[in-house]
Amino acid sequence: MKGRPFSPACFLAALLALSPALLRADDEAGPNLLPNPSFEAPDYAPWGWDDSYYGKPEGRAKLVTDNPHSGKQSVWNGEGHFTHKKIPVRKGTAVELRFWARGVVNTAPVTIIMRQWEPTDRVIFRTEQAFGEQWQEYVFRALIPADTPANASIYLGFWLHAPGGYWLDDISLRELPAAEGGEPPSVNPIRNPSFEAGTDGWTAMIRKPEFNDTWEWQQESGNAYPSQDSRLLSMTGEKLPHGRRHLSFVVQPGGQALVTSAYFQARYGRKSNLVFWCRTDVPHSFFAGIAGGKNQGVFFESERQYTSNKWQKHTVPVLLKPSIGGLYVVKLQITQPGVYQFDDFSLVETGQPEPVLHPPSMSVQAAPEGPEGNMFSRGDKAVFRLVVTDEKPQTQCSYRLTVVDWQDRRVSGGRINVTTDADGTAGMEFAAPTSKYGAFRIKVRKADAPETDVDAEQIYTVLPDLPPPAERPDSFFGNHVDLTPYNLEVARRAGFRWLRLYPPLLTKWMVLEPKPGQWRFKTGDLERAKAAGFQILGSFDTAPDWAADTDSKSPVKNRWNRAYPPADMAAWKNYVTRAFETLSPYISAWELWNEPDGGYMQVRPNLKKDDVMLSLLGATREALDATGKPYLLLAPAVSRIEADLAFKILERGGGAKMDALSFHYYNFTSTSPESGFLKQMLARYRSHKNHAGEPMPLWQSEGGVYISGGHSWLETYRIPPSSSMKPAQGAASMVRAALFFKSEGVKRYIGFAAHAVETGRNTQTDECTGYTEVTGVPSLGVAAHAAMVALTEDAASRGFETREMDGGLVSIARFAQPDGRALDVYWSAAPLPFARAVNLREGDEVLDLMGNLIASDKLATATIGELPLYIRRAAGAAE
Repeated sequence: MKGRPFSPACFLAALLALSPALLRADDEAGPNLLPNPSFEAPDYAPWGWDDSYYGKPEGRAKLVTDNPHSGKQSVWNGEGHFTHKKIPVRKGTAVELRFWARGVVNTAPVTIIMRQWEPTDRVIFRTEQAFGEQWQEYVFRALIPADTPANASIYLGFWLHAPGGYWLDDISLRELPAAEGGEPPSVNPIRNPSFEAGTDGWTAMIRKPEFNDTWEWQQESGNAYPSQDSRLLSMTGEKLPHGRRHLSFVVQPGGQALVTSAYFQARYGRKSNLVFWCRTDVPHSFFAGIAGGKNQGVFFESERQYTSNKWQKHTVPVLLKPSIGGLYVVKLQITQPGVYQFDDFSLVETGQPEPVLHPPSMSVQAAPEGPEGNMFSRGDKAVFRLVVTDEKPQTQCSYRLTVVDWQDRRVSGGRINVTTDADGTAGMEFAAPTSKYGAFRIKVRKADAPETDVDAEQIYTVLPDLPPPAERPDSFFGNHVDLTPYNLEVARRAGFRWLRLYPPLLTKWMVLEPKPGQWRFKTGDLERAKAAGFQILGSFDTAPDWAADTDSKSPVKNRWNRAYPPADMAAWKNYVTRAFETLSPYISAWELWNEPDGGYMQVRPNLKKDDVMLSLLGATREALDATGKPYLLLAPAVSRIEADLAFKILERGGGAKMDALSFHYYNFTSTSPESGFLKQMLARYRSHKNHAGEPMPLWQSEGGVYISGGHSWLETYRIPPSSSMKPAQGAASMVRAALFFKSEGVKRYIGFAAHAVETGRNTQTDECTGYTEVTGVPSLGVAAHAAMVALTEDAASRGFETREMDGGLVSIARFAQPDGRALDVYWSAAPLPFARAVNLREGDEVLDLMGNLIASDKLATATIGELPLYIRRAAGAAE
């Protein structure tokens, strides 16, 4: 998202509502492309409503006259889709969506989406927003792809998938002008442009191929893993293009790197030049440029650059397209192995007066001797260093340092004074508090700046010391992580005992036998994880091209995430046998396929997926039985707990061929899981028997907070939010879902996803934000998960209940601790007085989401809300 003067505290509201910096009068947009924008007509046509995907008849849209924003009417919507099926937009144009909205308190965020649905399906723009009680204007920008077909149908929709309601009025969609108005920036907008303040403001996903062959990168797990064991280094050097330091990293043979900067603000439609310096060990080439957008709506304006072993100045001309919030990143795409060094980046508009190319840069850096990922134990000495560069030489500079906790409450702070050297550089170490559990953010600003400013920041966590994974082989808790040493350390501290391989792709037939008889097994990473005590869930799925029952008429290519089943069950059984015999020393349980009810399984038109899955189940069980070794087989890993495919398989006797049933569940809302509905699904599954004739054991093998949701906690990276869900809300949502399933006796809960890259991830993607930050540092999700494991891992399930109170709903997950004492976990969708909701007895203890004891004198004014509270009952006491 972000080069002009900037106030981080105001930024999110400015982006998602009116932003004067972005909406100047000289940026006149075209006419409104939407008819009936204020809903003053007798009906709301051409808009429509449907109840697909979680909609309810009582949520049907209707015109209302009560408190419209303008005119006499507005439109009210509940659960369901409110859509304009075919908006008249043109390919290659940028559009601005404006609307006024208000909502009901505690209603789930509304998804706002622009999507092409014919002739092919793709998302053009998507975000989420929780509307307040008062009318407020919201403004978003989107780019209609240049390759949009002339006959394409693109819809604009508002989607609520949980109880509640909201009102819309005065909707407009207009084409933006060819160039943005206003004044050119006077300062180089790129953060830390010459790496004098370390790698702050920059990330790099430096990865290696999983199978060292000629696969396209898109066929592998993704561009974040498997991450290369390496560091992104800001190194000192002599005769550099600028200053004392530069960026340096290595790309191993067969690997690639994607380097991205923090977001910065720039003007679209203005000819500009990205300028930087580079040298490599030997001549190489790579792509460099400016990128905009986020997640699915990303674009990259770039040119191929050619390097040598001497420092060379590179200039990339760009003409920026409109981007969400007017924000962009520097992006470097590197696919050739070697040593790469960069320095002195700038973005300058053509013909503008020379801007300040090297504004002061600051960073908060962890001490070299500190723990990996800034994960401390309580009472540890947490040392950090403030680094200041490109300031006035030999000048005393004064800064304000503040440490806030996971609820943004001030924990400590003070003034730091430093004196710069002859180059304008200074540094000072300081200690951060570790007396309480949780996630913490260090914020630094100039002493005379407003309190809302943030010039440098860092995140660290204080975590309970959990038993090693090997001591809890039957744990309820797990996640998806890469198997690098850094990821395994994050998993150990977070309490992820079970690791599901989806990805990595280490067990898939497609990659294990790409050609008949050419087997390639990789066990190094599995050995490392097993040696560290983790339990691993592998998968039997996919088929290589030579063995797949493909549809020659389908445009869908056979890939690991769009795979066709095998044409020959004998070949499939051979794969199952070979994979099991080779990998079973490391893998504790196996799962058949992944989300076959969705796109992960492709079948020819004359085949039914339940037939295919039943055949695969039978063949897999026969192959495993023939080995004579014990095993645990799960299926069918459906994408939704209510998926029809799972019940079709069970109703046709498939349960007798599996040891446990696996499903996926994502908690889409910022409120409680839909416990009544989920209980019905669990009971329905348990009415069937497994291979041993027992009520079906259940595993949630993937799920958690919606993977594209949540805010970054780091303001200086200026990442456009895709959701109104704040970091603490995301962590709480994960905890609520996990503890609901644990209290109801589900066997495992494996979250998605906590892949962490110590060099950081692509700033333009959201995946894994629930657990780790864009910098690769663990954040609130890891701290909340570790607390949950510490408090409930050894506790026995005692059921889940809800109570109505003061018009709200209180949820209680009940457990029994090993010493017999009760442990209750409370939360509610709407805030309720703690004293009314909880019956405390003498000796009971109340702990917050991070496992900290709440003083008894604070409970009188405390509330029960969306952040769970743990009630550790005194001996012999129960509610």
